[in-house]
Amino acid sequence: MTTNTITYTPPASVPSSPYDRPRIQATSVATPTQLASRAFLLSNNPVSNTGLAIPINEKFNSALASTGAAALTVDANIGNDTGNLRTVTWTLTYQQGGSFVTCPQPTCGTLSAPIPTGNGTFVSSTITYTPPLTVPTGAGQATPTITATSVDNSAATDSFTFNIADGTCSSTNNSVLNGQYALLLRGGATGSGYSAIIGSFTANGSGGITGGLLDVNRSTGTFLGLTIVPTGSSYSVGADNRVCLTLADSGGGSGTYRASLGTLVAGVATEGRIIRFDDNTGRLPRQSGVLMKQNPASFNASALSGTYAFGIVGVDSNGGRNAGAGVFTANGAGTLSNLSEDFDSVGGPTGVLTGSGSYTMATNAPGGRGTATVTINVPGGTATSHSVLYMVSSSEVLLMNTDALGSNTPILSGEVKKQTGPFTANSLDNSDYVFYATGIDGSNGGNITALGHAAFTTNGNATVTLDQNDNGTSNPESIQSTVVTIASNGRMTATGLGMNPPVFYLVNSTSGFLVGTDTSAVFGFVEKQTGGPFNAASISGQFFFGGDAPTTGVSYDSGTATFDGVSTITGNDDSSGPNGLKKEVLSPSTGGTYSFSNTSTPVGKGTVGTNSIAYVISGSKLVFMNTGTDPEVFVIQK
Repeated sequence: MTTNTITYTPPASVPSSPYDRPRIQATSVATPTQLASRAFLLSNNPVSNTGLAIPINEKFNSALASTGAAALTVDANIGNDTGNLRTVTWTLTYQQGGSFVTCPQPTCGTLSAPIPTGNGTFVSSTITYTPPLTVPTGAGQATPTITATSVDNSAATDSFTFNIADGTCSSTNNSVLNGQYALLLRGGATGSGYSAIIGSFTANGSGGITGGLLDVNRSTGTFLGLTIVPTGSSYSVGADNRVCLTLADSGGGSGTYRASLGTLVAGVATEGRIIRFDDNTGRLPRQSGVLMKQNPASFNASALSGTYAFGIVGVDSNGGRNAGAGVFTANGAGTLSNLSEDFDSVGGPTGVLTGSGSYTMATNAPGGRGTATVTINVPGGTATSHSVLYMVSSSEVLLMNTDALGSNTPILSGEVKKQTGPFTANSLDNSDYVFYATGIDGSNGGNITALGHAAFTTNGNATVTLDQNDNGTSNPESIQSTVVTIASNGRMTATGLGMNPPVFYLVNSTSGFLVGTDTSAVFGFVEKQTGGPFNAASISGQFFFGGDAPTTGVSYDSGTATFDGVSTITGNDDSSGPNGLKKEVLSPSTGGTYSFSNTSTPVGKGTVGTNSIAYVISGSKLVFMNTGTDPEVFVIQK
C-alpha cells in the first residue's frame, strides 16, 4: 500500500468563475487507471451549517445496548452544509478524569465505518454500533459516549451517553424457578401515566414458560384476561439466582423483566423481587413488585376463609397517590363481610370506612385467578369497585382493581394476608419492631421515605426512633414516646407520633400494614425483630433484594447480594431508572459494605452501603433507606 500526502494552500483572493472550483486529482504512477479526485469551492464566505443532529429515538440506552445484542443503527443529519467535504466523523469515547478519551474497541463495543448519504447541502451519515460481549470493567467504560461531528464545521456536533448492560443471566440455575408464580408490579411512565400488572405464569424448570394469565390496569385503559403465550416467552436464572424473564401475551405485547429469587424450598424459589426492564426511551413503564410461588391446592373459593388484613396503593384520576389498609372476613363460599379500612390520599385521610362484598374462585381456576366486588359506605352514598384476585395460598392473595381509572375509581393493587388473632391492647408488648414506608411530598412532588424502630415495654407503651428522607433531604432523627391502641380486629392507632400518626392493620403479632393520615399517602409495613441483638456476623450468605419509591424519579432495583459476615457485600444489582437500564456490580469499591453492632441503639440499627440507615429484622431479612439525594427503600431477604 502506498500513501502520499500533499498540502494545499488556498490563494490570497478568490479567483473568478470557473477557477473558483478547482479539483485535486491523485493518479497512480504504476497504474494510471487508478485515480481519485475531489472538487471544492473557494469562497470568502464562512461555511454555512445549520447544525448536526442525531434523532432522539436513536439515542439508545442500555435496554438496547446489552451485551451480545444485535448491532444498532445511528444516523446524523445536517440540514444545510455548504462546506467542501460534507462528511461526518464518529467517535466512541468515555469520561476519564474529567476528559473524554477514546474508548477501546471492541471492549466498549464497535463502530462500523460510516456510510455517507444525502442530497446537495443535506448531509446524512450512518454508522452501526455493536455492543460488546461482556460489560467493560474499566472505570467509566460501561457508560460510553457516541459523538458525531461535521468535518466542515466542528461546532456542529451531537452526542449521547448510554449504559452497557449485562444482557444475560446465564442459565446455570434454571431449575430454581419451577412451578406456578403470581406476580404484581406497579409504577409509571412519562407518556402513559400509572400502571399496574398482575398475573400468573408457569415456569417449567428449564427456561420455558408454558402459559399463564395477565391483567393490566393503567391510566390509558385496562387490558384484562390476557393469556401468556409460550412462543416468545422464556427465562434464564444465573448462578446468583438473578432472572432474565420475557413474557409474551395474547394481545401481541411483550414485557422484559429482571428478578431475583430466594427463600428456597427443596431447591425451588418461593419468593422474589421483580422489576420491568425494557424502558428503552424513558417513555416506557418503570415498575417494581413481587414474585410468589403459588399453591394450586388453594385455587378454590373455600380456601379464602377467615379474617384477612390487606394493604393497597395506587393513584386517582388526578395522578394523586392513594394508599389504604384494612380487614375483611371471607366465609369460604363467596361472601365478604366486616370490611373496615382507612384510606389516605392527597386529599387527606378518610377515617374508618365500612362495607361488604362478594368473590368468585372456580375450583382449579387457571392461574388461581378469581374476582371480587366490594361496596364501601362513603359520605353521601356508596362506592363499588371490582378486582381481580390471584391466589398464592389460603393465607395470601394478590389483588388489583379492574375498574377503568375515573373520578371515583382509582387504580389500586396490593396484598391480602390471613390474620391470626385475637388482638388485645398488649399484643405487641415486650418486643421490638421495624417499620418502613414511602409517600409523596405534596409541596414538591418528590418521594418521602421513612424507616424506624419501635421498642415496646408494657400496656402498648413504646419508644419510637424515626428517620425520614424528604425528596433527598434527610430530616433530623426523632425519638418519641408512643402509646398504641389495638382494636380486636387488629386496627392499631398511636399517639405521640407527631400530629398525623399512621394507622396500622395487624396481620398478627409479628407484622402489619401501615397507612398514613395526612396528605402524603404514606404506605408501608411493620415487622417484628427476632434473634437480636445483631452484629455483622448475624447477616451472612446470599440474599435477594428489591428497592423503589413512589415516583419514577428514582431507580427501581432488583438483585442478589452475598454478605460475608464481616463487612463486605458482593453481588449484582439490576436497575431501571431515569438514566436508563444498567447492571451494577456490587463490591467494596462500589459501596458494597455493611456494619451492625450488638451495642447499637436502637437494636439492629446499622448501615448498608454508603449514605444509609439500616435495620436488621432477623438473620434472614433486613431493610435500609438511602439518606442521600436518591430516596429509596430496599428490602433484603434470604
